[in-house]
Amino acid sequence: MSFKDYPQPGPYVRLFFKDGDTGPFLWSSHGVWRPHMEGMVRVQYRYYLYTQPNTTLSGEKYQSILNTIHDNEPTDILGPGSGEVSNYLLLPLEQGLFSWTTKTFLKERIYKDNPGQLRLLAFMGSVQVKALHLKYLDQQLLPYLGYPTAYPIRMIVCRALTMKEHVSVPGSWSVL
Repeated sequence: MSFKDYPQPGPYVRLFFKDGDTGPFLWSSHGVWRPHMEGMVRVQYRYYLYTQPNTTLSGEKYQSILNTIHDNEPTDILGPGSGEVSNYLLLPLEQGLFSWTTKTFLKERIYKDNPGQLRLLAFMGSVQVKALHLKYLDQQLLPYLGYPTAYPIRMIVCRALTMKEHVSVPGSWSVL
């Protein structure tokens, strides 16, 4: 198992992969789905969402989705043909949840069969990057990583309308 932090300097995401894996990303972070606050955006990548709108995500549900991600259809697909979509607010995982998420991914995907050579891109945040909108994931980070637009980004994230721990987050940030 390998990992690499991006971007350099000042990393705020970590990519976990088995040496030689070149498949699609699984994105892990908190998510807040509130278009009335973040507005709308057009995306150039395809995003496969595996949680229902207006739902939070438990660890048990995360692991269940992770174990069946290649067998089940996503709940929603956002992509270039979708028109404008909610500019989803993505928040970093706290240290304990980051650790649990990565260990679960390694146990369930890297150390076992990994159909499609799935890689985990986990949002750990930084002093400079406290949150990230879908717009910047789509238009800055993924192109910076050289991620092919032919690959979908699988997202096992909350789609809650509010987040209790984060009352408010300032507007958009450019992250690169």
